[in-house]
Formats: sequence, C-alpha cells, structure tokens
Amino acid sequence: MEWLSSAGIVNVCYSMEYPTLPLKGNYNPDNYRLYFSDTGLLIGSLEEKAQADLSNNENFNTYNGSLYGNIVGDMLIKEGFDLFFYKDAKKR
Repeated sequence: MEWLSSAGIVNVCYSMEYPTLPLKGNYNPDNYRLYFSDTGLLIGSLEEKAQADLSNNENFNTYNGSLYGNIVGDMLIKEGFDLFFYKDAKKR
C-alpha cells in the first residue's frame, strides 16, 4: 500500500475512530480504503463485462458510487486534502 501510494497509483483514505476535528488526530492507520489516482485505472481494473457496460452507458447505476467516490477522492487529493471516512459501527 505504501509503495502504491508513494508511486502515485493509489490514494489512501483512512478510517476515523470518531467524526471530530482534527481528523488526523483520530484516524486508524490499520483501517483504510484505497482509491485509484486515475479513474481510468479503476475502469481498466474492472472485469470485461463491467467495462463493456460503462462503454455502452449500460448499468451505470451499478457502478456510479464507486466511480464518483474515486473521482471525488482524487479531486480532494489534488487540492491538497487528506482522505478520511467514518462508518458508525452501530448502524449498518
């Protein structure tokens, strides 16, 4: 993960223990998500059927959450922000 991040291939998004400021003060370095630094890499890593669906503008609702999350994460990184997420363990 560190090598991919240093090489600029992925962006790391860390889990926060609590949704409070400062964000860097309460994140868990062992719990993270990876986002591609290029959405083309994300699409290229999908199976052929998924790539064909996106190419033909089919089943976009199936993939839009992942695509939008990757795009927004990449935009935030490029603007100098760090990425964090919070998931309430009590809620599913």
